[in-house]
Amino acid sequence: GPHLEGDIHHDENWHLSGVFGFTNDRYRLAQLHYHWGSNDSTGSEHYLNGNSFPAELHMVHHNMKYSNLSDAVGKEGGIAVLGILLRVGNNESAVEALLTSLAENTTAPPV
Repeated sequence: GPHLEGDIHHDENWHLSGVFGFTNDRYRLAQLHYHWGSNDSTGSEHYLNGNSFPAELHMVHHNMKYSNLSDAVGKEGGIAVLGILLRVGNNESAVEALLTSLAENTTAPPV
């Protein structure tokens, strides 16, 4: 389905640790991308208890022992993806606050 993708410029403050099987490694946030559908009930790539969600956010991290996401792809323990299933709602959520902050602090790559 449709998706939106954006790369994250490196920041030591954004990292993930405690990844199952690689608990001593640290992972740097490298990319965010979303998947969504054409209605408010389907669009996520994954299901929870047999239920689809309107959208799904993937926070892609690369193991910090590699210099970037491209170097880490295909390597054992090279990447970790945190998936967040999203529902449609009226209230500002923590995810919306995060995305707003990222949008306000994001610059376009050089052309």
